[in-house]
Amino acid sequence: MRDYTERKELRNEIRHTGECNAEQLAHFHEFSIFQISDGLTRTLEQEGEKLLQSTSIVRSWKQGEIIDELETRDDSFIMECVRKLHSERKNIEFLNATRVIGEVVGLSEQVVSDAWIEYRVRSLIHLGQLSYEGDLQSMRMYKIKDIK
Repeated sequence: MRDYTERKELRNEIRHTGECNAEQLAHFHEFSIFQISDGLTRTLEQEGEKLLQSTSIVRSWKQGEIIDELETRDDSFIMECVRKLHSERKNIEFLNATRVIGEVVGLSEQVVSDAWIEYRVRSLIHLGQLSYEGDLQSMRMYKIKDIK
């Protein structure tokens, strides 16, 4: 990673391959110092096929394995972050959705996107666990609070 970004004006830290574009993946593949055996290649292909056949939309990496999870996996953590931010900002009734979403993405043990977390925030609003003010058209345009 360090070698790849050495001559670039903007350096970014890539935590996992999901954050790489095609050019970066090709570079890492070409210049990797680790060789993958034919047996491991076959195993990875089989695991990839299994993932392609899965209907789950949420997966986690636990104990060296990819496991299917419920769509609501992140909901309790989102609510925990909302409550934490509310307690830190006692005089603010509604929190910027972008602030909450950023907190969740930044502190999550699993790799999650801001779009996924916003989807779950909107689901929690729909389920009546969060209240909002503003326009749900964009995460920048609304604020949320916990319904106690």
